Amino acid sequence: MTRNIIKNLNTEKLIEFLRNQKLDLNDEDFSCLRSQKISGLNFLQLERSILINGCKLRVGPAVTLSNLINDINTGEFSNEKLIPVLNDIKNSQWIYSRYFCTFPFNKWSLEHYKKWILRNYPRSKKEPAENENEHDGYNVYAGYNAMLKGDASIFIEMISEYHRSKSLRELRGYNEGSFQTAVELLLPKNGWLSEVRLMADSTKRSGEGRLNFADVFVNGVNKRGRASSVLLELKHITMVGLLSGATGKWVNNPSYESLEDLEAKLENETEAEILDRTYFYWCKGEEKCKRVKVGKIISDGVNQLKRYLSIMQKGNINSRKTSGVCDNRIKIEKAEGLLRGILLVSIGSNRILIRYSESTELHMKFTISSC
Repeated sequence: MTRNIIKNLNTEKLIEFLRNQKLDLNDEDFSCLRSQKISGLNFLQLERSILINGCKLRVGPAVTLSNLINDINTGEFSNEKLIPVLNDIKNSQWIYSRYFCTFPFNKWSLEHYKKWILRNYPRSKKEPAENENEHDGYNVYAGYNAMLKGDASIFIEMISEYHRSKSLRELRGYNEGSFQTAVELLLPKNGWLSEVRLMADSTKRSGEGRLNFADVFVNGVNKRGRASSVLLELKHITMVGLLSGATGKWVNNPSYESLEDLEAKLENETEAEILDRTYFYWCKGEEKCKRVKVGKIISDGVNQLKRYLSIMQKGNINSRKTSGVCDNRIKIEKAEGLLRGILLVSIGSNRILIRYSESTELHMKFTISSC
């Protein structure tokens, strides 16, 4: 999630993010980044030599930023550092999912959460029993356990419920990072990892396809007691991009009526009709608007998921392999295990398309390290 959010920041938002990290940088350092038009996307590809020679930063700030970039790219930089309130609320040992579904981001705080809990769930003055983990009629583990068995239908309904709680105005700015946040908040906090680090090809240089990052890794045991792991690849098709595709030009500030009309059409269209829709997106690298069919986005997502699964199946990276898992949050042992992949594609507020990979039986099992 962290990389997805940061890579979408423009220069000023990136600088605001860096200020909030209390890195002992000053206005002169930020001016260097601003003068070189460093955005979140290219910030994550900067090496120390470029920071010094290209951005003209002094050695101290360059080392600081280089270490931060490495932490983000390797997954060491936690989501809680990006949005500190998430960790506070999760650690309250209460059902946090419904809170995030009910209130917009700018309302989130630990104090607001406590007041909401006490107002709506008076019994929470003492910790709830384990079997009280309910989320609007769903046990919070229901979607998670079903996914470990290869069925994402319950989890999709939980996501759809979250989307239905949002207004069309809120969904106008909803992006892939927002979608990933929603997915992660609806999973048990000890049953998943985000941005899993995979070595795609150790012979390549950083920034040239050396590393891949899988969106969400879900891990646990299925009903037969067998270790089961699921890779989730997430895509979000924005309302603005779909509306622009329908009109044939980029719509910068769509009216509420146009969004409402599009939402109604999406709800009634067949999957084939949605796949045939034209979608507009902004390409930062080329600094222009590009068009693509929704079906192509899904096809590319399926292929991306297959590549990630292929890398996972190779186990830990070592000197004899050019690809494999290189994330110290995942422990790999010799044992019988299952691995499968699921592509979730969010379209508007009411449609989520899904693609399953075949499950693969492995002579290894993945567990989430407790350290």
